[in-house]
Amino acid sequence: MKASKGRIFVGIVLLFLGIFMLLNHLQFIELRFALVWPLFLLIPGLIFEFSYFFSRRKNNSLLVPGGILTVYGLVFFLEAYYGWAFLSPVWPYLLLGVAFGLFQLYVFGYQDRSLLLPTFLLTVLGLSNILQSYYAFDFQLAVPVILILAGLFLIIKKR
Repeated sequence: MKASKGRIFVGIVLLFLGIFMLLNHLQFIELRFALVWPLFLLIPGLIFEFSYFFSRRKNNSLLVPGGILTVYGLVFFLEAYYGWAFLSPVWPYLLLGVAFGLFQLYVFGYQDRSLLLPTFLLTVLGLSNILQSYYAFDFQLAVPVILILAGLFLIIKKR
């Protein structure tokens, strides 16, 4: 029952995040996504870190994604704020590296399905920005649609 509630919560968060991003894309609201998106790395990273340090049962596997996401979130936030002076050509590949590491941890390690969501999100974010850089595609509409679909899938998926 607990896993089901968690899945529904994540689904609702993804659904509202996708709707919010879609409203921004359609210019119903104004959000400077260029400065906000690093929070999608920083906040989960801090959640992983706090989950490890403030729980009774220490789960060491929380430290790897927690450390990576926290550091990358801070670096990307500073880079976005200061105009991408250092990482502009390579930052999407850093996301793919983390996604690959989390996927390996899932396949060869814990088989914990909660690793698949950050793996999926990092892969989509990394690949979409690589394709946008090299092929000048506009993925600003694809990301909110993917989030809405993922949120709906998690909400209505049968146990």
